[in-house]
Amino acid sequence: MKKLLVVVLCVVLAVAVVGCSGVSQEEYDKLLAENESLKGDTEGYVNADDSPAEPETLSTQEELGRIQYSVPQAWQKSDDGEGNMYFFPSGEKADGFVHVFYGDAGYSEEVTQELEDAFFDGVLESMENADGTTEFESQKASFPNDTAYSFTCSVDANGITYYNSGVTFLHGKYFYVFSALNPVDNEMSVLTATFPKIIDSITLVEPKDDFLKDDETRKKIKMLNEGFDFQGIIDLANTYIEANSQIEDSDSVHEILELAILAADAITNCEIVTDEFSGDRTVYYAGINNISGDTNIMPYIEDTSLMMKLGFKASDWIFFDDVKIKVGEDDYITRYFDSFDVARDVDNGISEIATTSTDPEEMFKIQNAESPVMRFTGKDEKSRDHKLTSDEILACGALGTIRDAYAKISDLRYQWERENGLA
Repeated sequence: MKKLLVVVLCVVLAVAVVGCSGVSQEEYDKLLAENESLKGDTEGYVNADDSPAEPETLSTQEELGRIQYSVPQAWQKSDDGEGNMYFFPSGEKADGFVHVFYGDAGYSEEVTQELEDAFFDGVLESMENADGTTEFESQKASFPNDTAYSFTCSVDANGITYYNSGVTFLHGKYFYVFSALNPVDNEMSVLTATFPKIIDSITLVEPKDDFLKDDETRKKIKMLNEGFDFQGIIDLANTYIEANSQIEDSDSVHEILELAILAADAITNCEIVTDEFSGDRTVYYAGINNISGDTNIMPYIEDTSLMMKLGFKASDWIFFDDVKIKVGEDDYITRYFDSFDVARDVDNGISEIATTSTDPEEMFKIQNAESPVMRFTGKDEKSRDHKLTSDEILACGALGTIRDAYAKISDLRYQWERENGLA
């Protein structure tokens, strides 16, 4: 059996394409150790007569990515947690094992027929050229779906020849490989008899009806969200609602619409500046786009990051290295800076300005504080206090709302794709 396990290394390496990695010999040794009853000599499992084994009943359903399939309940299962699953028949005529593998196909763009053909050309070529592989044959198959290929080959490992047959296919952004590995002198084993039934049991799991089910809708939401076009998302969601009379409460359209409405309202008081060369966008609150004597905090979104400038223009230096914003009883937002973090300039007075990242939670704390005050503290205990103006507070609330909505809409889309095997 240990010799047989070596074959899996060849197979996994053969299909180890598009960022998927092989399995080490240490992992195979561990796999073998977890299956004590399978350590006997391979010859001990060869049929003693010419009668083929009967296929076993498939009674245990397994899930992997976006597929379901069934295996006999008595078969021993091992899972390495990295996309490899192994099922070992037991009892008389129980040579070999089934290896199931899946991984991310690595698509970062729309899947076309050309991409599919190139992908399978790479997979099948890698399998055919794997060390010890001979008599490799493959052909287009129609099951489990129209992206499937079946294959057969012989694999030599440690002086023993093994027969490998299986199927590989794409579903969503994942590719799958089902292989049955069996000594060629035992073609009537229970594995040979049962494996076709396992293949026939494969079911492709389709996403349930949802606002995010349509590929084009997800692409539009991504584009609109990254452009902070929340009204566009609202229009898209309302069109979906109008076209579907029965929408479940769990449909993502409800949460996405609620977030988009809040962000669309917040962004009406903002301006979006687009860099003509890079295309990067910066969002400011109207009237709060630079530091001055009256504006000491300036939140903004740069690309998709929430940032804030802290500083002032005055008649004297403080050389601050500490800024605290009091947002409640014993509750402060604090930043510490060294001398290289603070830009200092002389232009009709002096200015000291530091830039730092922030998050919606801090912005909402400032927005909800009864009377937020900030203090700049520098050398020799010199300090400057500033009571935030209503515009500064509104700016914090608006930018926090926009960034929060952007992140949550992105997370909803990604989570839906992940749950449905598309990410």
